[in-house]
Amino acid sequence: MIVDGNGNVGIGTGIPLNALQVKANTNTTGVVIDQTGTGGILDLRDAGVSKMVVDANGNVGIGTSNPMSKLDINGTVNQSFIGCHVRNSQNITSGTLTTLVYTSIFESSGHYSTSTGKFTAPIAGYYHVTFTCLNQPSLGNNTYFIYKNSGVQISTNGWSLANEYGNTTLTAITYLGVNDTVYTQAKYTQGGYSAMTIFRLC
Repeated sequence: MIVDGNGNVGIGTGIPLNALQVKANTNTTGVVIDQTGTGGILDLRDAGVSKMVVDANGNVGIGTSNPMSKLDINGTVNQSFIGCHVRNSQNITSGTLTTLVYTSIFESSGHYSTSTGKFTAPIAGYYHVTFTCLNQPSLGNNTYFIYKNSGVQISTNGWSLANEYGNTTLTAITYLGVNDTVYTQAKYTQGGYSAMTIFRLC
C-alpha cells in the first residue's frame, strides 16, 4: 500500500489515480468489508448525501439511507420490456390440436418465433400469459390450451355455443427458466380471431 504525493492511496498498485484505488490479481474476492460492530457495512456518498448503503442487516438502499427490505430503491427504475403481443386470424376446422402461429407482431422484445409460434424466455422469472379468442358460432367444441415447454399445460378453456359469437380468455402466471417456452394450442370446429400477450413480471 502506498500514499502518493497527492494523498491518493494505492492498494495493489504503485500509481493510484484516485483517492483510493484497489487492484487485485487473485482467485479470491478482491475486496472484503468485515463489520464486526453494530454499524452499517457500506455508505457511498456524494457531497455528503448517501447514494447507496448496505446496513447492518444486509439490506441495500439506493437513494435511501434507511432501506426497509433486502433491496429498497427510492427513485425510478428502468426495466426493458420482455415479452410479446401477437395476433392473427387462423381458421382451423380439422378438429386437430394445433399450435397457433401468429404472424402479426404488435409488440415484441424479439423472443417470439413466427415460424414455431413459441415465446422463449431470455431470462428467468415470473411471466404473465394471456390468450384471447373471438369465437365464431360453433357446431361443436372449441378447446384452447396454454402450454409451457413440452406439453406442460398451464391453462385451458373451451367454447361450445352454436349460433353465437363469444370471447374466450385464458390467463396464467408461470415461472420460466432461461430458454423455457410458452405457446398456445387450439382445437377448432370453427376458428376465429385470437391473440396472445406475454410479459415478464419479475
